[in-house]
Amino acid sequence: MANNPYDPSRVEAGTSPSLAIVGSVRTLQVITAAMAMGVTMFAGFALFSNKFAFDGAPNTLCWVGFAFAAVMFLLSFVIPRFKINQGVKHLDIQVLEMDESEQFSKLYPIYQTSHIIACALLEGAAFFNGFLYMTTSFVGSILVVAALVGLILFRFPTVTGASTWVAHHIENVRLRR
Repeated sequence: MANNPYDPSRVEAGTSPSLAIVGSVRTLQVITAAMAMGVTMFAGFALFSNKFAFDGAPNTLCWVGFAFAAVMFLLSFVIPRFKINQGVKHLDIQVLEMDESEQFSKLYPIYQTSHIIACALLEGAAFFNGFLYMTTSFVGSILVVAALVGLILFRFPTVTGASTWVAHHIENVRLRR
């Protein structure tokens, strides 16, 4: 553990980011990785059980799976935005007088929830297309799974990203005043 660059205990006292911020983001990183790995393991199982066959023809359900993936991709941007707007709208001016750590703890649950919602939408569509590959051996379905897992990983949270997100929304509260 001493050589782990992601170990929160390596952050020196009095430096930014705080241990609480690093720990919070670490939890979200584990959740995101678990979502991506669950789909990846299922896709691997589907590939193995189909003996890596890619010769299946698409059926109507495959096209429904593609449409479902496209809709979930769009909703992964729209639905979290509603959650963010709902949560930030209820912040009062008192949040501006808090220190950075308190502001983070006030806004981070909104960020975390919206992130999990976005990734869960992508994960559901990926599982559905993985199942379709398992039943049809159509290569397009497994490619959709790979693309959706890539999108989940593209959203992988970082301490800098979460801190920037919080600072941006604190600034929006300041401007609303």
